[in-house]
Amino acid sequence: MTPLKTPLPTAARGGTGVRYASQESVDQLSTKVDKMMSKLEDVLTVISSLSPSLPPSSLSHVTTPLASTTRHVYEACMKAIDEKAEYAEKEKRAVIIGSPEEATPTETLKKDEKLVADLIKYTESDVVQKAFTDGKVSYHRHPSDRTGKRRPIKIAFESKELRDSFLNGIRSKKGHPPPLISPSSYVRQDLTPHQLMLEREAKSEALTKNLSAGKIIFGVRDYTTHEARTQTRAADQSTAGTLSSTPLSSVSDAHSAAPPSSTRAPPSVSHVTTRTKRDDTPK
Repeated sequence: MTPLKTPLPTAARGGTGVRYASQESVDQLSTKVDKMMSKLEDVLTVISSLSPSLPPSSLSHVTTPLASTTRHVYEACMKAIDEKAEYAEKEKRAVIIGSPEEATPTETLKKDEKLVADLIKYTESDVVQKAFTDGKVSYHRHPSDRTGKRRPIKIAFESKELRDSFLNGIRSKKGHPPPLISPSSYVRQDLTPHQLMLEREAKSEALTKNLSAGKIIFGVRDYTTHEARTQTRAADQSTAGTLSSTPLSSVSDAHSAAPPSSTRAPPSVSHVTTRTKRDDTPK
């Protein structure tokens, strides 16, 4: 069994900047992982075929760690391959956090459609607006198989480029976006389970730094701690954005009481709402 990973240091998360991999680099890495797995399978086969009495006792301190390390690397490669498809879909999605739900599902659905439409208009991106008008942008409350008061809204685009245009259009403007009525709501990427873990670590780090400074200086964007600007943007996943109206003396309790982010799988297509043209037949 692979041992639990220790929390990554700030430097391992990219410091104050976030580095994104190109699709080409991801494909190259995937090819290398496939080759590595093939070789690891050969190594595991050889190791398992050896009788414990065959290796000299003087070599046991080498063969035992080698077998353990090989299996750990093999498991990590398998996990990376299994999560590849999930990551590819998440890279096309943005998430609205903290938007209150209405009394009935019908009222919530109507409110969510207006919110998504207003946010897309707020980005002033022609390509994102056209995709929305053409019915190529979908959204749903997650998870869809249970009710809640502030379930995240996941917005799915056809490509990572469209998703990035949506986020950049919001983040390029100062202040809290008018469509987000709740001061604690914000927009971020759709994070993987591992990224959600890094996000929690970054939040804790930012909280500690802000408490130490006696004022809100640091925030979190896309699971990376950064120094907040004078006017915090609501599209940032930030301590500064979500706690700006809370006294620092009570920030710690609010932070620890916050529920963990959901990492459940996205719902089936039947639960996804897609905006289509009025003169088109819904698909």
